[in-house]
Amino acid sequence: MRASILKLATKISIECGTYTGVTPNDPEYKILDPVITDEMAEIAMGLKVRKYVTAEQVAKKVKKPLGRVKEVLDELTQIGVCRCNFKDGEDKYFLPIWVPGIMEMMVGNKELCERYPVIAECFEEYTRRRIAPLAPFIPVGQGMMRVIPVEMAIQNDAHRGTYEEIHQIVDNSWAIAVTDCSCRRTRRLMGEGCGHLERLRRHVTQLGYAFYEISAATTAGTRQLMKAVAGRLAQLPPVTVYEPEYVKPLAEAGSAEDLRIEQFGDVWSISGPWMERLLNDINFEDYESRMYFDRQLRRSGLFQRLEAMGIEEGDTVSIYHLEFTYAK
Repeated sequence: MRASILKLATKISIECGTYTGVTPNDPEYKILDPVITDEMAEIAMGLKVRKYVTAEQVAKKVKKPLGRVKEVLDELTQIGVCRCNFKDGEDKYFLPIWVPGIMEMMVGNKELCERYPVIAECFEEYTRRRIAPLAPFIPVGQGMMRVIPVEMAIQNDAHRGTYEEIHQIVDNSWAIAVTDCSCRRTRRLMGEGCGHLERLRRHVTQLGYAFYEISAATTAGTRQLMKAVAGRLAQLPPVTVYEPEYVKPLAEAGSAEDLRIEQFGDVWSISGPWMERLLNDINFEDYESRMYFDRQLRRSGLFQRLEAMGIEEGDTVSIYHLEFTYAK
């Protein structure tokens, strides 16, 4: 385990608002580990998520020579960990969120992905974890992974632009980039094929299954698919209804003021009746359980109380058998 990588992954997750604990077994850590040096991680700690900073500001924060900081920031940009835009007459840098952001940019680096297939695996794992719980609540054709228009889902009424419209868009653009499909590259590196539609169609039909082509961008083909699915569902036997089983409700956090907080150098020990009950209900091997734990701590006001008591970034927080590094 590399402390510098764990610290950087934790920082990004916290500033993204997605922090539920990061371990060396999580994709946030594993995607950075093979490609980021300790020096890169230290300098990246001077960046902020979705907030522009200059190389001079980063150098001052991490206390390293400006020339070297600029070189490393450009290397991080090439890897995909950070982004650089020319603003107000100078280069400015920022950390994107994990997805869509850092992980997609790293998958877009073909040479890097070919050398370290774990990048693709981490992108798939993280995306699946985040998107799967939300998918049932997203209307058809309005998924999150969209590029045009910026920060909006593509409308269902698809429009085919004229030559003049496209020509104007190209002429008014200062930079245009094209990359391979990140999902196809990911699947290929995971040993699941390159995603060519015709090969997939042939394989599916040879197995005796129906094949439907659909477009998430325009919703083309989705009506036919839904009708076919509805027809098959209508042929299923009635659903057996079972009596629901009792599920014990999870413990909830109380007030941070009810906790006992002791400082031993750079270690902060936290204990209290409701904290012990909450810990007993958390499975730290389960992603959603860690998410629940993080929400409860934030709701209790624990982090605000620690800040008021003077906790510093990098200090260790000890809650019974659980320890983690504090990052702002």
